[in-house]
Amino acid sequence: MQFTIIREELLRPLQMVMGAVEKRHAMPILANALLRVTEQQLTVIATDLEVELHGTVQLNSVVIPGEITVPARKLLDICRALPETKLITLVLQGDTILISCEKSRFKLTTLPAVDFPNVEEGISKQEFLISPMLLRNLIENVSFSMAYQDVRYYLNGIFIIKSSSSLKVVATDGHRLSLCSHSADLGDGDEKVIIPRKAVVEMIRLLNSEEPLVNINIGENHLRVVGKNYTFVTKLIDGVFPDYQRVIPKNAHKQIVLDKELFKNMLSRTAILSNEKYHGVKLFLEPDKLAVEAHNSEYEEAYEEVEVLYNSDPLEIGFNVSYLLEAINALPKGNIRMLLVDGNSSIQIEAENSNGSLYVIMPMRI
Repeated sequence: MQFTIIREELLRPLQMVMGAVEKRHAMPILANALLRVTEQQLTVIATDLEVELHGTVQLNSVVIPGEITVPARKLLDICRALPETKLITLVLQGDTILISCEKSRFKLTTLPAVDFPNVEEGISKQEFLISPMLLRNLIENVSFSMAYQDVRYYLNGIFIIKSSSSLKVVATDGHRLSLCSHSADLGDGDEKVIIPRKAVVEMIRLLNSEEPLVNINIGENHLRVVGKNYTFVTKLIDGVFPDYQRVIPKNAHKQIVLDKELFKNMLSRTAILSNEKYHGVKLFLEPDKLAVEAHNSEYEEAYEEVEVLYNSDPLEIGFNVSYLLEAINALPKGNIRMLLVDGNSSIQIEAENSNGSLYVIMPMRI
């Protein structure tokens, strides 16, 4: 195998796949990236057995096609350290690969390409095209509600519900729930899958505005995203996602309307003196008035009040202020609407002019 490439063009696919490179693993080859060279294209592949990333770039100077695995982080560090816009030549020599750029020479050990594992994809069940920015926004707007290393493994990711006319994304950690949906023509068939946390992080990183559409392929145990210069494959979480509809408050007749930025700034200030461990704030509601109070173990207190649209009974209720702020940050500018049943119920937060997103947060005792 031998080819020449501009430094930046090699750097791009290497950076694209690094999220799947394992730092510590019982299989040494998982610290390597597979370089696959054809007559006109270089494909760089990395996997941790859960996710698999492919980055591709066109080649103008291929002397010998072939494939081999090389230490991914070392190759990336070498490319970063070389001068910009310079040509790099890679030549496979026995069980080592020689990397040369002007007067610089590097030699890396390799492992056979035949030993490199791949994520088993299985049979395809659904395939559709979607805007990458639309998909990224849906995922970003719920991802902060994913559980982290929860024993309920099916919560350590996001739930995607695909129908012929919409895509809905849900995440919950048992204390809060985020839901975003968007109407779109996605072709016939319905499908529900749970995507693991690591895959969610990589999808947010990969999906961008450089292309109008990406191809989504859902299989028995995998999901594949194909973009212009990359392919991303992840295993799915095999489990049953909880009935999220039951979490959304029913008959929430108490409604508060106020400006998003005003409420966000109010919460941010009072949060300074909230308990460092529990981050609790208490909301006090009276007709046309909302007050927020926080205190901590050092007997310090913060209090703010603001005029709001509210015409129901007085009540007080406590929440984790971090959960409130993350939900509010995900909503667009303008007025937000909060819905409650009583002082013991969850709160539902959404844009006043609904944009397909809603957030539910369970109360806490303070």
